[in-house]
Amino acid sequence: MKVLIKFNNDFIQFFDYDEFKNPAYSRTNVLDLQEIVLSENFIMENYNFIVNFIKNKVVHDNINKVFIDKIKINKLVFNLIYHIENLTYFYINENKKVDTELFNYILTNKNIKDINCYDINPITFERLNFSKNIKITTRKKYCDDSYIYHSNNMNTYSDVYYNEEIVIDKLLQKKDLEKINEYLKINRFLCKISIKYFDKKNTNELLKLLKKNNKSHIKIEIFENDYNIKNILNNINTIKNKNKKYLKKNKIYIKIKYENSYIKKNIFKAVNLNFMKTILLSIIVLTIFVYSLFYVINEINTNNTVKVSKRIDNIIESIKLEKPEPINKEPEQPKVDENNIKTEKPKKKSAYFQNYSKAISELKKINKETIGWLSLNNTKISYPIVKANNNEKYLVYSFDGSKNPNGWLFLDYRNDPKGLSRNNIIYGHSGNYYVMFGSLKNTLNPSWYKNTNNQYITFNTETNSKKWQIFSMYTINVTSDYLVTDFENDEEYVNFLTRMKERSIYNFGVELGASDKILTLSTCHGDGSKRLVIHAKLLQ
Repeated sequence: MKVLIKFNNDFIQFFDYDEFKNPAYSRTNVLDLQEIVLSENFIMENYNFIVNFIKNKVVHDNINKVFIDKIKINKLVFNLIYHIENLTYFYINENKKVDTELFNYILTNKNIKDINCYDINPITFERLNFSKNIKITTRKKYCDDSYIYHSNNMNTYSDVYYNEEIVIDKLLQKKDLEKINEYLKINRFLCKISIKYFDKKNTNELLKLLKKNNKSHIKIEIFENDYNIKNILNNINTIKNKNKKYLKKNKIYIKIKYENSYIKKNIFKAVNLNFMKTILLSIIVLTIFVYSLFYVINEINTNNTVKVSKRIDNIIESIKLEKPEPINKEPEQPKVDENNIKTEKPKKKSAYFQNYSKAISELKKINKETIGWLSLNNTKISYPIVKANNNEKYLVYSFDGSKNPNGWLFLDYRNDPKGLSRNNIIYGHSGNYYVMFGSLKNTLNPSWYKNTNNQYITFNTETNSKKWQIFSMYTINVTSDYLVTDFENDEEYVNFLTRMKERSIYNFGVELGASDKILTLSTCHGDGSKRLVIHAKLLQ
């Protein structure tokens, strides 16, 4: 088998070479900047070279689409483009149904986002769309010229599947209702029905079909005009009451869409000044009530978090100190001119730092997921750290297992608290200044981060006392690019460290290398659309 490969604008095209008789393609296994003819044997023998050539060409020309002329060359094509992330759109030209082999290729390719094909099995269509989130466009005419399909411009299976709105502008017959039922069985995205010809019986039948197919979250708009307004107003409440439970449970909303002429004629009849005053007053009272309720609930949750913290402090201070566990010698910190720098001195040395191993053992009696302790100078942050098997639990649960929107400080579930990962990530809420990462916003003040004493973080684990030196801190729009824990090689990790360091609002002058391990603190900032991030290097 031989395949012809063309690079054409934003497409890379694959053709069965046997279909071409042009002498220009008589030579094979010759690379050209725009067209290549390769035999299957040559590709297999020089696979890495060919793949790298195609990948470089795709990246250089900003190509993101694949054109496959014949299904029989699919195996060869998918082997060539499997690792090329840029290629997300696939156009399969041959007018044949996607077979099992091609389906398996699509299923295993992580890059595909969009497919255009002639036809596909409905079960396969459903699986790719839901499990792989792949949008599929089919070209085979699926629908007949029935009213519901024709008037709503639905010609293929994919048209029916993805359609979001249907318009009904005539009295529906039995065959029309059958087609609507067929449509509802296939469709997954319907969110609006516009009824421009109102009929009580039709509307009830339509609601029966929606209920039969378990549809939900749909807005039904009934369009008013001079000829049907009385009919609508006389019947709409009866229809709503008859289907009240279903409409409420499945969030089906029925609304009358009035014409402008009707609104102008009736607006002043419907509006009463005293009624408007009552509504306005109700809104004000409701706003005050909601704000007060929010304040009370927030105070209760904060007090509960403080109680848990005090309980932890009592446990720590009650630990006997006669036989402390051996502590690794902390690295010598730079000398600080105390005449120029003012820092808050702790009232007393916590028992935790003298015997952290026993402290964690005691804390594990309350929460077995305790893995360490985090402390930052001149902030309110001094808490035990927990780790679950996911990153959701401690967003809503406190250290003692009680539900609390303040949550708790927790280590990323992907990290290893014993051996430590390259990037060890600790998360926490910042909505309340007094608890968790609420006071972390203070670190953005120059008076804080320029203070040498504040540039060291304590994050101890059960077996080791560890000191970390800050090398970067910044705010950034919501992204996950700094939350990477595994790296393919040293080069990728060093590039990551360099990128994080370049984001910093201040140059801490810390050198980094492939052998370093880092600590990352991450929390919300501002209105929640940004993140406040601090990176620190483990000092050996």
